[in-house]
Amino acid sequence: MDWEAGILAAPMPYAPHHLGSSVLRLRILRSGCVAAALVLLLVIPAQAEEPGLRPARLIAVARMRLGDGSGAEIVSVQHKTARAVVALPAYGHVAVIDLRNAHRPRWIARHDLRLRRHEAITSIAFHPTENAYLVTVESVRPRSRGRVHVHDASTGRRIGTHAVGVGPDAIMINPQGTFAVVANEAEEYVFNRARMGFESPEGGVSILDLRSGLTQIRARTLTLRDQSRKPGTPTPEDKRVLVRAVDLDGDAQLTKQEREVALTLDNHGPGNLEPESVAFSPDGTRCYVTLQENNMLLTLDPARARILSLRGLGVTEHPADVTNDGKVAFDATLRAFREPDGVAVTPDGKYVVTAD
Repeated sequence: MDWEAGILAAPMPYAPHHLGSSVLRLRILRSGCVAAALVLLLVIPAQAEEPGLRPARLIAVARMRLGDGSGAEIVSVQHKTARAVVALPAYGHVAVIDLRNAHRPRWIARHDLRLRRHEAITSIAFHPTENAYLVTVESVRPRSRGRVHVHDASTGRRIGTHAVGVGPDAIMINPQGTFAVVANEAEEYVFNRARMGFESPEGGVSILDLRSGLTQIRARTLTLRDQSRKPGTPTPEDKRVLVRAVDLDGDAQLTKQEREVALTLDNHGPGNLEPESVAFSPDGTRCYVTLQENNMLLTLDPARARILSLRGLGVTEHPADVTNDGKVAFDATLRAFREPDGVAVTPDGKYVVTAD
């Protein structure tokens, strides 16, 4: 079964007493008829190859069916009320779940966001203190800007709509509830017949200022400058290839060949920069955004709407299992770009952690 990589955690004051200080995590199961599951993450003492490391053990304690198996995508937890919102992109719906009893998660509501035909929810964030959540919506047109919708978590009523960049892929709200940041991936490519070449819209980040309340949000989108030849990033000599779906003949239908078009990443111009995931520092003053395909990490000051740095992460070399033979054996050496995808910040704010 295929588990969605993204995980959000909530402290568990409502955990079963025998689990102590365990952590409740909601994961999304994308295959089969069961679309989501609740699991407990227990850290158990055990010997490890490196001193001080303790492996984690996941124990499933409850499962919930969310729809007919068409897929659930993103989850966000409001710690204050022990509620979660789960995006159901296949329907354009959001599920609101009560997590106070980890063994018996309960449906609260299901909201129809009334999106336009073929539009998709790409991410969701529960406000840490307000009774509202924010969702990113991608346009059906590859060059058009996306939107952030603000919804009442009890009724589903839309409170506001705000334009962001092209292809919004992730949204996160800082712990203080004062800023939200959107990663606008803009990963869609189109074929320009006049130039006989492939083009992609500019990627960037959008900042939503929430300090004046959810009915008076101010949104601003920052585009990124050319980062070609930046140290620690792929160069033309690396022959980095992206496999993307491109409507070559403009008929709005994708054939098998059009779904697997190989494109060479030969520069890091604005059209090839693709922000992916977002994380805030605990104090909410810094935001970190990964650019997976570009092998970069962006640091942002949301209050000043200023990009502080955009750095290449270089290569890594470590033992790896590179043979698809049904066995696990770390008997080869892998040297590759890190390609950061998910990102998080440690509770003390000292370290940024990426899932490469």
